[in-house]
Amino acid sequence: MKIIKIILWVIGSLALFLFILYVFGNTFKTYIGNYFAAVELPKGRSYNSVVEIYGEPLNIIPFEDNNNYFTAQYDGIEFVFTGDYVSAVRIYSSDYQFGKKKIGVGSTRKEVKNAYNGRLYKMAKTINRFLFSDRPTLNGQISERPDGGFTVIDGITWVEFHFDGGDKVNKMVIYDNGP
Repeated sequence: MKIIKIILWVIGSLALFLFILYVFGNTFKTYIGNYFAAVELPKGRSYNSVVEIYGEPLNIIPFEDNNNYFTAQYDGIEFVFTGDYVSAVRIYSSDYQFGKKKIGVGSTRKEVKNAYNGRLYKMAKTINRFLFSDRPTLNGQISERPDGGFTVIDGITWVEFHFDGGDKVNKMVIYDNGP
């Protein structure tokens, strides 16, 4: 009878441990859930919704080789459109800060790396990779860029960080589903 209690206790403890790992791994697997919502863009992100929120753009720049792409420029932020929908956002202003650590233009290289590679985030990525080993995630991967910046894969969003000579972010580019 005592052996059965011990076995049940071990099985229950293991089940609780796995449940906690699953919840923890899925809670912290991205630094920020929706970058587009952080710049006040609703689902769908059409040109009309951008104009509703930000007003008429200061300038519209069509892509030379493709009439279906254009950039709408505002003060400190640009929206790149594919057809009528935002596919990327370029941020030049420190008015837009993301996540608990308020990462954005003006943040140092070290601050950005710590936000995406902090202890909790690393643990969550490891748990997520362990639990879903049949389809390992690239989530949280930081890739160095030839220009000295880097790209972070955060969920289905890719975020590029560009730095000035003093190692501070001077431009962020946010892509939906990668560039």
